[in-house]
Amino acid sequence: MTVDMLDTGTILVAMGEGDMRAYSLDFSDDPNGGGVTRGLTELLYRVGEMCGIEPCGKSWLVEALPSKNGWLLVISVHKVRRRKIYRVKREKLRPVCELYDADSLLDILGRNPQGLSGYSVYRYRDKYMLLPELYSSDAALRELGEYGRMLRLSRVAAARIQEFGEVLMQKRSRRQLTV
Repeated sequence: MTVDMLDTGTILVAMGEGDMRAYSLDFSDDPNGGGVTRGLTELLYRVGEMCGIEPCGKSWLVEALPSKNGWLLVISVHKVRRRKIYRVKREKLRPVCELYDADSLLDILGRNPQGLSGYSVYRYRDKYMLLPELYSSDAALRELGEYGRMLRLSRVAAARIQEFGEVLMQKRSRRQLTV
C-alpha cells in the first residue's frame, strides 16, 4: 500500500489485493457490507495517522477506482462545519372579542367591566370587534365572553382589524406613557 498526500485535503492511496484482504475490503463474506465498513474505518484511521490528519471532526469522501492489481482510492478530507440552528419564537396571540351584535356592544359600554384597562371597538367586515389592551386582567377577559366570542389572534390579524376596521370607540388606560 502506498499513500501520497496530493494536497492539504487530498490523499491518494494505491492498494494491492493483499492490502484489500488485510482491511477486509471485499464483499464476498458479508452481503450487508459490515466488514467493509469496519475495514474502511480502520484504513481511514491508518491513512490519517500516516498523513498527520486527526480523524475526529472531519468529513471523509472516498472515491475508489479499480486498477490492474487492486484499487486506487482518492480520499478528500474536509473539516465539518456545524450547522446553524435557527429557532422560531412562538407568536404571541392577542385576545379579541367578536361581539354578537350591537346590543352586546351597548351593554359593555354601559357596564364598563372592572379590570379592562383600555379597549378599542372596531366595525370590521360587518362585525363588532373589541380589542382590549394587552395588560387587561384575565377576569375582565372572561367577563367579555358573555358578550361575544373570545378569539386569540396573531398580532398581524389584530393589526389588520385596526388598519381596515372602522373605529367606533377608543378608551385608553391611565397607564399610558407620556414622552
